[in-house]
Formats: sequence, C-alpha cells, structure tokens
Amino acid sequence: MTHKKTLLFSLIPFAALLLMAASGNLRWDQFRAADKHGTGSYGQSSDGTGASGDIAAFNADGTITDGGAASGLLSGSTNPGIPVSPTVRQTQVSSSHTGSGGNYSSSFTSPVVAGNTILVAGLCDNNPIAGTMTDSRGSVYASIMTVSTNIVVYKATAAASGTDTITINGSAGWCGDMSMAMVEVANTIGTVDISNSGAASTGPPAVTTTKYGDTLILLSVAQYGSAYAAAPPSVLLQSQTTTPGAAAGYMPTTSAGTYTPSLTLSSGSNGAGFTIAMGPVPVTSPGVVGNFYINTSTGALWGPKSSSGWNTLGDSLIPEATSPSNIRGLTFTFDGGGSALSAGKVVYLRTPFACTIVSWSIASTTAETDTVALWRVATGGTALPTSSNSISTAGVSLTSGTAAYSTTLTDFTSTAIAANDWLAASLTAVTASHFVNYTLGCQQ
Repeated sequence: MTHKKTLLFSLIPFAALLLMAASGNLRWDQFRAADKHGTGSYGQSSDGTGASGDIAAFNADGTITDGGAASGLLSGSTNPGIPVSPTVRQTQVSSSHTGSGGNYSSSFTSPVVAGNTILVAGLCDNNPIAGTMTDSRGSVYASIMTVSTNIVVYKATAAASGTDTITINGSAGWCGDMSMAMVEVANTIGTVDISNSGAASTGPPAVTTTKYGDTLILLSVAQYGSAYAAAPPSVLLQSQTTTPGAAAGYMPTTSAGTYTPSLTLSSGSNGAGFTIAMGPVPVTSPGVVGNFYINTSTGALWGPKSSSGWNTLGDSLIPEATSPSNIRGLTFTFDGGGSALSAGKVVYLRTPFACTIVSWSIASTTAETDTVALWRVATGGTALPTSSNSISTAGVSLTSGTAAYSTTLTDFTSTAIAANDWLAASLTAVTASHFVNYTLGCQQ
C-alpha cells in the first residue's frame, strides 16, 4: 500500500499539468507587467530584458505603437507623414487705367474659405502704396515683399468664409494705372518657405526651397504689357488681357532644391514678377525607425524610416504615380437627337475632385463655328450655375473643321476648380450640327 500512495501523490502534479495544457495558452494577466508588450487585452511577451524595437507592440485598438524590428510593415491610403502640397483654390487678376484716390478693389469669383492663405500683388504707377490692405472678410494683411514703394505683395489668412472683395490702399492722389493679382491657397498654414522678385519682363524668378511639398505661387503685375505665357511645369492660371498687366499661376516641386519658373510677359515693363514658396501643413508621421510603408492607393513603397522621418518622393522604391500629369477629362455633350442643335442649350456637371483647367476641346458633326461658355458655382452652392456665374470671357470656339483642341486659356477668368463645384457648359453659337462635344482637360 505504501507504494500505491507514493504513486498516487506523484500523479497529482502531472494531472495538474495536463489540466493546464487542456485549458489552452497562458492568460495575458498571468504575465508580469515588465514582460508585456502592448497596452490592450492581447499582445506579445518577452523575458523583460528586450528594448523598444525588438518586437511589435499594439494598443487596445490594435494600432501599432512599436514597429518592432526593421521588417515592420505599415499601410494606408495616403503617404506616410509626407505633407500634402499647397493647392491654388482660385485666382483673380484685374487692372484699371482710371484708379482714383490711390485705392483699387477686386473680388474673387468664388467665396473664400476661412483659414486659407490669400496672396495679393499690387501696383500703383504714380503713388506709393500705403501699408494697409483690407477685405470684406475682416482678414489682416501684412506686406511680405516690396520691390518699390508702388509695387507690394501682401499676405493674409482668410478670417471668415464668404464672398471677398480686396482693396489695395494707395496714398492720396491719382493712380493712372493700377493692377492686382490675387491667389487663394489651400493645404497650407501660411508659412512662406522662401520668396524672390524679378523684373516684369523676365517673370517670377528662381528660388531654392528648403522643404518637401512646397508649391511655388507665381504672381506678376506690370504697368505696360499683357501678353503672358508659361511653359511646363509652370502653369499660368489667369492673366489680364489688356494693359496694365497682371497674372497668377503656380509651379509644383518634388523636393527641396532650386526651381526656375517659366512665366513671362512679352514686351512688358514697369512692374515685377514674384515667386513665393508656400509650405504645406505638417502631418503626423506613423511608425518607428526601420518600418516600411505601402500606400494602398498608389502602390508606392516607402522606407525604411530613419531617425529623421520617412524618405521623400524621390527615394520611393515603387513609382508614386503612373502619370505625372494626372489630367482628367470633364465632358459635356450636346445631343440634338438627330435634329440640328440650337444656341442656348446648357449641360450641367458636378466635379467630385479639385483640379485646374489646362486644356479644352470641341468636336462637332458639322464643320462650322460652335462656341461654348463655362459657368461655375462654388462648393456648397444650392442652385445650378447661370450666365451670371460665367468664368468665360466670350467662350471658346471651334472655327474650322470638325474638331479643335487648345491649351490657350486666356478666355477663362479662372481655371481653378474645387471639389464639388457645379459647372455648366452653355452652347452659345451653333449652326446645323446635331452633336457637339465639349471637354475640359483638368489637372489634379
């Protein structure tokens, strides 16, 4: 009997081990706090001697808080902590031969958005521009560049959303020629990375940026001349077609470095061109040193992340985009249903994305003159566009043959399209065509 008792007591610890094995793994609360990696109900454990970065750790929501070893892979639909470059939301250029009292006003065609940056270049040929500029939204303007006492650039943060009229205040007296070039910029905290000025005839000059994600804002004002032109990658968004001259555009950048815009004024004088590098909004940078990151919307692979952050676009292991231009077509179709069209027909379209008009085309079933004008109501509008919302001077035309394509945008008073803007194409001239197609090339 003694041997049986000894065997029985020997089997008790073994049976306990079998019961523990049958119940599954150890519970999370059975680990020492020093051995846990992660703050949620589940996680990983070590012997407590490891350091941050040895293994991955997660919070209660399942979000990684420690990427672990360099093989840690993250993903998302946007770039990993890479700033989104500032974008031009809208422009407005204007000029006058009859400015009096030293003051001159101009209005954006669409309501401005609170928090966006407004840049204004102004010229008064005969009198100094006073150190004040005002607008109808109560924004506070400060002079950021001065070429002479009568050519100045002002900057402000839009104090409130809504229709905005900007007034440049010259000193008392008569300004025979006044011109303004205005830009509303989104996706920026209003920080100017670098700026430079040059002669009106040579246009906005070169700058050397210091940040990834800068967008160069290009402005020009001139007492004489109005024949502006731009070459890629510079984009001319709007220019005044009569003297005095004024123009507004932009140029994207891919990394910190020296950039030379190409926006020139033929036979222009008595003015200035400005290049203003606007910095982007800082973004949160996910992951830890050694992580890699896949952008699920573009297929771009980033990493490994270093102590200074994620690599810039130029170091991406997979191309960031298949096409650097990313031009989309906004198409309006006028269909007579087998009969001849008549002037006055209107086709409406809502744009689901922001873009800048860079080209237009018209196709017709008949070789004739067909003219189309463009109307626009800004984001948030509750009524469709009408002729009072036109952003065309006279409309663009097919004048020979049955198809036309052009990148000349001088007829457009504004080429900036915001997401969810309502557009309308108005067929203002047609003769016998049964079908007319009007397409805008719009660059995102």
